[in-house]
Amino acid sequence: APCLVVGAGPTGLGCAAELAAARPVELIDRIPVPGGEAGWSAPEITALASDAHRRGVRFRLGNTALRWEPGRLLIAGPGKIEWIPGERLFYAGGLRPATAADLLITGDRPAGVLPATVAHHLLTAQNRLWRRLAVIGDGPWAKPVAAYARAGGSTIIAITPGCDVPDW
Repeated sequence: APCLVVGAGPTGLGCAAELAAARPVELIDRIPVPGGEAGWSAPEITALASDAHRRGVRFRLGNTALRWEPGRLLIAGPGKIEWIPGERLFYAGGLRPATAADLLITGDRPAGVLPATVAHHLLTAQNRLWRRLAVIGDGPWAKPVAAYARAGGSTIIAITPGCDVPDW
């Protein structure tokens, strides 16, 4: 039976390619293209996907992993629900944003610390999260989150490596 990797973002693609050097691998993702939150057209993603294809990884994109039982995984795709055999399961679900209900958020101004992807998801849905927002780090999500928050009326406080307040 193959190893199963759930999640075709950068982590899942890299994991699948490395595992494929030693055994058969199937890569499952609910989105019909590899890349996850990193995007399907980024050069790094296309390189990782090409490497995984070259190493013989079987892609099962557009399929949602539903349930793992020892030795098999239940997946659902367009017009089909099936159990697929698997020796081991590797989960690389990464940055998928949680919903407000998953985070137990009520009201229009939740307090607390949120991953950038969750903040981005909530802000693009036009939720005003904070009057003052601290953006910690300068990763790829920092500027979009700061821009959406500023557009919604928030004051941005940034904490980044080597820089007190970037020009956002």
